[in-house]
Amino acid sequence: MGKYKNLTILFVEDEEETRELLKSAISDEFKNFIIAKDGLEGLEKFQEYSPDIIVTDISMPKMDGFGMITEINKTHSIPIIAFSAFSETDKLLRAIDLKVDKYLIKPVDVEDLLDAIEVLIHDYKLDNIIDLMGEFKYNKETKILYKDNEEVFFTNKESIFFELLIKNHNHYLSYDELLSNYFFKNSSNEAIRTLLKRMRQKTSKNLISNLSKKGYCLNIG
Repeated sequence: MGKYKNLTILFVEDEEETRELLKSAISDEFKNFIIAKDGLEGLEKFQEYSPDIIVTDISMPKMDGFGMITEINKTHSIPIIAFSAFSETDKLLRAIDLKVDKYLIKPVDVEDLLDAIEVLIHDYKLDNIIDLMGEFKYNKETKILYKDNEEVFFTNKESIFFELLIKNHNHYLSYDELLSNYFFKNSSNEAIRTLLKRMRQKTSKNLISNLSKKGYCLNIG
């Protein structure tokens, strides 16, 4: 696995032969390569797997690619590559209107698809993403935590606490280590516990562990 090893791709395509060919050709490049046969199944897989990038056909039964993208855009902002066997201007214009990042014409060339994915990795800084447990991801550059691809809004002190947890993810962050940070130098044990409680309410009770006499630790993967 190389430059795409931390990415989960959702590939939506109604033609079984095309699905299997692309899965066979490139799935090993990614952490997860999830396939769906139409827009409705694509929505289900999107909710289940929280992919980093969506690659979708436009013309599909039950729900087409545009319908699926419209539903996803209501609540999420995610890189999308769309492709179609047609090159009509109206399809391209609608793809632009739906904020599709890349539009490819079928049959899709594997190298063209990987090149498009690489551009999105750079544009969206996806190479800075850390996968945490379940539906959580953290962007090291922007210092933003995402749950199901939606930003978790932390206060300044909560963000600093979480960044310290990220930097010390391979061991328990002790109370003394917290106190060495300027923002926590006057904090009490009770204040830290209250802060942790608020953060768990915004995320999950299982994302951050605390162990008596050892400190705090993130659950990753």
